[in-house]
Amino acid sequence: KKEEIHSKMEDTRDGFSQNQVLPEESNLKLAPSGKLEACKLYQVWPGENRFFCAGLCMTGPASDSAFNLFTWAAILAISGFYFIMACPYLWREVTIWIPIISGLLFVAVVGFLLLTQFSDPGIIPRKAVFEIEGQVPTVYSPAVTDEDATEQDPTLKRGAPYKYCPTCRIYRPARASHCSDCNNCVEVFDHHCPFVNNCVGKRNYRYFVGFLTSLACAGVSYFVGLMVLLTAKSMGDDEDRTLLGNSTFVITLIIVISIPAFCLTLCVCSLIFYHVALICKGETTKENWKNKKEKKNSMTSNLWCGRERMKFNPRTRLSTELRQQYYENL
Repeated sequence: KKEEIHSKMEDTRDGFSQNQVLPEESNLKLAPSGKLEACKLYQVWPGENRFFCAGLCMTGPASDSAFNLFTWAAILAISGFYFIMACPYLWREVTIWIPIISGLLFVAVVGFLLLTQFSDPGIIPRKAVFEIEGQVPTVYSPAVTDEDATEQDPTLKRGAPYKYCPTCRIYRPARASHCSDCNNCVEVFDHHCPFVNNCVGKRNYRYFVGFLTSLACAGVSYFVGLMVLLTAKSMGDDEDRTLLGNSTFVITLIIVISIPAFCLTLCVCSLIFYHVALICKGETTKENWKNKKEKKNSMTSNLWCGRERMKFNPRTRLSTELRQQYYENL
């Protein structure tokens, strides 16, 4: 039975893109009757995304793990050392507000990073996924018109070109693009960021900007705390002695916290200024690189408005018959 299923799947490869991802052999679980077992959609997702918490959270491909690990390591290492080495003294001898503000900014950084990394960026499901959950919306069908598109999604620009994606087998609207890393079409695609292990698009762009902003503010607050710490007078017997006299302490702080944090903060600030300029222009990163402008349908209207619902449900249950139909339609 398993060989017959593989044979049918091989037949479906003809005429499709080489980037088409078909279910792995490990996902072809057979019931005692010899048929495919029922499962959830996220367990047989055709793209490179990974799902956690029974499909409630999704992120990008495993190939981004090294970059994403660097992001988490840099944030946690610098912040941890700052809170352990500097905050106790600032709390006791200077003011409690510097550690409190730094702590709140650290929570914001971690929160926005989690939201950016584990949320749907605006994936447009493949035709087979749409058919499992009902039917392909008119806006992604071959007979799409300007009236149909704007009626279903008012943010779509009239007269905008619709391109056919041979991998997803849908007609994607303007500003949508197929991400080669995640192997999905993403609506209002900005870019794929390996450092957050996800695409940045219509549904998580504001989280990404929030992450950059909170990270830059946290870096500034760390510098303020360090400068206060390094220039404050010690409370010992010699009131004129400052902490600058403790060379080991100063060198440790500068090397472990100040220099890496300063470099990272500069990089993050430059990214913030870049994205603020893009928002003012109504461009995405990809459009800016290609010198394309879609001013009417700008990221500004999508960035601060309410989040729209996902276009698919990763927890959709596929019965034996639906799973077989799903494989045949890929």
